[in-house]
Amino acid sequence: DYLRDEVLDQLPKRIDNNVFVPMTDLQRDYHTENMEIVARIVQKWRRYRFLSEADQRRLMIALQRMRMSCDSSYLLDHQTDEGRKADEAAELLDELFERPGAKAVVFSQWLGMHELLRRRLKGRKWEHVLFHGGVPGPKRKDLVDRFRDDPQCRAFLSTDAGGLGLNLQHASIVLNMDLPWNPAKLEQRIGRVHRLGQRQPVRVVNFVAQGTIEEGM
Repeated sequence: DYLRDEVLDQLPKRIDNNVFVPMTDLQRDYHTENMEIVARIVQKWRRYRFLSEADQRRLMIALQRMRMSCDSSYLLDHQTDEGRKADEAAELLDELFERPGAKAVVFSQWLGMHELLRRRLKGRKWEHVLFHGGVPGPKRKDLVDRFRDDPQCRAFLSTDAGGLGLNLQHASIVLNMDLPWNPAKLEQRIGRVHRLGQRQPVRVVNFVAQGTIEEGM
């Protein structure tokens, strides 16, 4: 076993950037509506120091919906597609991929966000794969191999199912479309790329919705 400090000495540089993205009116409406539910339940807890199971469930759902609204209104209603993160990510990837051989791993907790990204990435001159918990075991290895070996395949889109146990150090860019509650989970995502065997500096970009629960996190 390596000592943590010895490992850190051998890792390449890591550059972290937060990109703050404004919300649309519809996203903000969803965010506010769920924030009000959270505030009411928290008030109840302060008064009684007790929450029923139903209230605990409502609290978790409202917090989750606040976070989903930060990505796109599509995650909440499937009828609309309001949110700038997917467009910003597609543009940024185009820029990053001007560097020959550059590859990126793109994380989002939600498959719906990856659907939106795939819509934006259609017709690009480079290709991508999508990895998530529903991908059967044998096919998982094929996706990882394709991302590693196919020079055309430049982006690896993944839910947090790919945050553990995958070696993706042939990429040098990590895009986080949303921030997990648990900072350790964020480090697990980044650790798929920023790990022993990585030879290039690693660039991490976190998309953060302005003035929201995400910015608070």
